[in-house]
Amino acid sequence: MRKRSLSSLVILFLCLGFPGLSYTKDITSIGEVNYPDLPISVEGLNLGQVGGDALAFGGFETVNGVKWWNEKAYLLEDGGEEWKKVDFDLVLADASFASDEKALYIVGGVTPEGASQAVFSVTLDGEELKKSELTELPVTLNNLSATVNGTTLYVAGYTFDTTEKRLMSLNLEGVTDGWVDMEVWPGEDQGVTLIAYQQGSLFLAETIVSEGGEAGTFLHSLKDGESEWNLCKESPSVLGEGSALSIRQSFIIFSGVGTDQKSVELLTYNTITDQWVSVGSIELNQSLLSIASWYVEKTPPETDVSGVVYIQKSSDDATGATVAMAELVVAKGMFTWLDYTMVVVYLVGMILIGVYFSKREKGTEDFFVGGRKMPWWAVGFSLYATGTSAISFMALPALSFRENLVYLSGPLFGLVGTVIVAFYLVPLIRRLNVTTTYEYLESRFHPSIRLLGSVISIAFQIGGRMSVVLLLPALALSAVTGFDVASSIIVMGIIATVYTVLGGIRAVIWTDVVQVVVLLGGAFLCMGIVLFNIDGGIVGAWNIAAENSKLDMFDWRWEFAAPTAWVFLLLAIVDLTFIPRDQVMMQRILSTKNDKAAGRSVLMMALIVIPGSLLFFGLGTALFVFYKTHPAELSPLLINNDSTVPFFIASQLPIGITGLIIAALFAASMSTLDSSMNSVATLVTVDFYKRFKKGVTDESCLRLAKWITIMVGVFGTGVALYMSQFDLMSLYVTFMGLMGLIGGGVGGVYMLGMFSRRTNWQGVWVGAIFSFILTLMIREFTGVHALMFLPISVVSCMVVGYLSSYLFPSPQVALKGLTIFKEN
Repeated sequence: MRKRSLSSLVILFLCLGFPGLSYTKDITSIGEVNYPDLPISVEGLNLGQVGGDALAFGGFETVNGVKWWNEKAYLLEDGGEEWKKVDFDLVLADASFASDEKALYIVGGVTPEGASQAVFSVTLDGEELKKSELTELPVTLNNLSATVNGTTLYVAGYTFDTTEKRLMSLNLEGVTDGWVDMEVWPGEDQGVTLIAYQQGSLFLAETIVSEGGEAGTFLHSLKDGESEWNLCKESPSVLGEGSALSIRQSFIIFSGVGTDQKSVELLTYNTITDQWVSVGSIELNQSLLSIASWYVEKTPPETDVSGVVYIQKSSDDATGATVAMAELVVAKGMFTWLDYTMVVVYLVGMILIGVYFSKREKGTEDFFVGGRKMPWWAVGFSLYATGTSAISFMALPALSFRENLVYLSGPLFGLVGTVIVAFYLVPLIRRLNVTTTYEYLESRFHPSIRLLGSVISIAFQIGGRMSVVLLLPALALSAVTGFDVASSIIVMGIIATVYTVLGGIRAVIWTDVVQVVVLLGGAFLCMGIVLFNIDGGIVGAWNIAAENSKLDMFDWRWEFAAPTAWVFLLLAIVDLTFIPRDQVMMQRILSTKNDKAAGRSVLMMALIVIPGSLLFFGLGTALFVFYKTHPAELSPLLINNDSTVPFFIASQLPIGITGLIIAALFAASMSTLDSSMNSVATLVTVDFYKRFKKGVTDESCLRLAKWITIMVGVFGTGVALYMSQFDLMSLYVTFMGLMGLIGGGVGGVYMLGMFSRRTNWQGVWVGAIFSFILTLMIREFTGVHALMFLPISVVSCMVVGYLSSYLFPSPQVALKGLTIFKEN
């Protein structure tokens, strides 16, 4: 029995009330899929993947000591029922292959004339194969392996004559002149190589047979920009002829022929935990002709196919060859009827909250700002919930799981700024008794500045934020619960829209309170279960994390192209106006009774942020230790690292509790969604409808706000559904990046308004435009880390805006109560 510390037992009993825990065994296994028989059966058969289809060609037959080269080629469409003969004029055997979504790359091999140095790319145009010749290898290589990442093709192997190790790269866009030699992996023996690229590093597995006949497979890694190889954990099995396939964000599938030559074994390697898992093996009935890694991208992504396709001879009296795939499959059915019941009950409860507050709603004052009677502590909880969506609940632990605690320094440095915001900036706006935070900009500067901030906020919410807070959690949760992505999006969109329309900001705030309690409780529960199942409990987990540099928090290097402490410190200083300029956050604060209550609500948020951040980041570190010591419990088929937390919840927590926390994750997504809907409805109604149409009634404003809420909810849900069917994340990232750049300028506008008397609206416009152009240029043409974009945008807006103000007359408006200065 494993030793568990008293501290971990105490934590577990506090969280669970009982010590029982049963794992979901065999998280990942092999499923064998049979393909149609191939008409040919030859030695040295080439097998590769072109756009999801299988291409088999080349090879040779040996008859009475004479080689007869095969000139036929066959293509099997994904899901097809037979191999179709195609024109492909390449006579070749035993080549190495690499595939991406664009092409199949063929490297080396043997031709009738001898060893080949040729390199080709093959694409599929309809049913026609198109072959292009690339720069040939500078030398002929033996036991070579190839992989492709982005625009770079990597090849590793040994020279035929000198058995010298060679590692080379080729830029497929022709930026460099031919093949570039790279630092070779360590060791003097010659073996069989398999290479793969995963998350910024090149991995090379080398199987070496010693003079005594003992064999072993050793794994090395080389990070981008470095010249020294690292020795990873040795493979638990010997890999012979095989392939390597990078999948998702941190796994590599290695496949190889067993030492008995009668089986194909699959192993997974996690690049984060440095752990191998033997998934299983497939027995071979006849001689192996070819083997290739296989990946087919599907929609939705949790249905992607990953594994290895192998071809072996048919029985002795049959022609052709049998084709099959060893596919990785993940255990299903981790959700029980009790879990589904908890999800339904939780979501119905959210609607009932909206129904309850709808009966207390008397007008726009109640709908927008809760009658300005909301308790400051509840508003503090809601502020925390708004900034901690389901994405954050999954992404923050994923950061520390993947890297270390360096990103935790962000909220720690931000605490000082939050105190300043609570005592000076938030009360300044709250005492103005406004409904939208951008009304302040009109009072301080000009109506055009108010409209600038409002338009940017509306575009940010409905143009991208709403859809992604629905899509990303739905993708992650569907991968581990079995929920359909589209159904999840629709349910979350409908429920959030219903209770927001019914109860307004009151329903939003009180559902946020429930969400915070459940999510923090769920994270604490997960932490307790993790520590309970690690030898030595907290002490054991701490030691393992420290040995793997997972506890590093502050990076004091003078560098701004990485997430160093100086970047976070600068970010905390220049982002003082994050809350004042964010309508989603300020709308909650404006619902408090007075400026003192408003400040207290921000302090309450700060009191939750620090322990909450420690809990979430600590959970990621604990999960690293858990999966390092329980490697078979982590599935390589997770959509991405952000799915680690919901996967742990679904696979390790007791039934019923699993459903409750997963429901809370859905509710967290809805919390961010309802915040966006309510804020957009408020901005459109107050900053545009009431601002430009005189004499409107409160009843008409409330009616308009509710219709806008419905339309925005439907639109956000629709965009999320559309994005789930296509790969539109790159478009989303571009849009959000541009909005972030513009939003940084608005932060500079608030800083100028609150911290200066001389700045005028004309200078503010000049500063905002300049900051956007400058930050955009820095993003496109420098290597500055993305975290620096906001400081650059804010500071440039402040400097240029302030200096430009001297080109125009001094502000003509009375500034009393509009800046931090007591006398204006």
